[in-house]
Amino acid sequence: MTRLFIAIIFLTIYSIPCFAADNGVALSIPFAPVPVSIFGNKTVLAYEVNIQNNTEQAIQPLAIDINNDDDNTLIEYTSLDLIHNVEYSNGSAKIEPNQKATLFVWLALPSNQAIPKKLSHQMAYTMDGNADDVRITAMDAVTPIQQAKAASLSPPLSGGPWLASGISNYSEHRRARINYQDAGPFLPERYAIDWTKFDNTNSSASDHRGDGSRNSDYYAYGQFVFASSDGVVVAVRNSLADNPNPPKRPQLANVLDRPGNYVVIKTKENNYLVYCHLQSTTLVIKGQQVVQGQRIGYVGSSGDAGIPHLHFDVVNADNQTSPFLAEGLPYTYKNFTLLALTQNNSQYYLNPYAPIIASPVKLENQLPLDSMFVWFE
Repeated sequence: MTRLFIAIIFLTIYSIPCFAADNGVALSIPFAPVPVSIFGNKTVLAYEVNIQNNTEQAIQPLAIDINNDDDNTLIEYTSLDLIHNVEYSNGSAKIEPNQKATLFVWLALPSNQAIPKKLSHQMAYTMDGNADDVRITAMDAVTPIQQAKAASLSPPLSGGPWLASGISNYSEHRRARINYQDAGPFLPERYAIDWTKFDNTNSSASDHRGDGSRNSDYYAYGQFVFASSDGVVVAVRNSLADNPNPPKRPQLANVLDRPGNYVVIKTKENNYLVYCHLQSTTLVIKGQQVVQGQRIGYVGSSGDAGIPHLHFDVVNADNQTSPFLAEGLPYTYKNFTLLALTQNNSQYYLNPYAPIIASPVKLENQLPLDSMFVWFE
């Protein structure tokens, strides 16, 4: 018996609601997850669950259970969890008739726990805010777990310290859905990381010199960017200027300009490595074969970049219109050193080294996480 059914029984006993089976509310998983290793001896499955309301009344989700092959509950999203993990189209906690909401899942499992072959999902909800009318969807929203392994890559940068940001279930990357003409939505930045370089030669560690009003003030600016794997360059853009007014984020009229200047490399495993916000001086051309560790460009601030940084991610398709018109895939770096893990990424300018770890740790075959300060060899 799942926790959701236990919760419904509790409600039945103490609130005496009208309990009904699902009628016109459907859960679906648009893109099956791929497991990836992270810090803390855990494996993450990051994916989305769409909640479609096909009824003539608004519904309010109460809880969502995610179960494994044996129908055991791995995680239950309660009402409070749903507030933080569900994105509603109208900004409220209700789903209006013929509208959709999306649950963003970041399921972290102990590494010694077997990865399920599939996951099933079930939701309890009320009709039109009526607490006495509790309903539950059928346990038929099933997604397989992709058996493909996360891409194993070398880091795209060298030295450090580099700060990873944007890689969490609550980041702008994670929630960014890209539509273009009749295509989409795509979630290309599901595992994307923004890499910002810091100076740690003094106690006032910062990502820039001076007042930060020039690109050259930033330690990341002009740093070499490297091919993270052997492959072939399938796309290059190098026509955009860097942001002239850092740290102010530019207002872009064209969604295709968001990545700025970029290089896309296709690996033999058919993964597409995406490097964004580069300077216009790229070091490779489309069709060129590259080897792991080869210099391909320089960190810049082109496109949707307030300050110079490297945006790196991996996607599943080569879309010549934009590398953001594809689905984001997980990856790991073969090795890097974790220097510090900040308590709160939004506070790193004030206290950039608030380490949770006692001393640097060498990590292998892991996806870096938000707020990690790392060193690349």
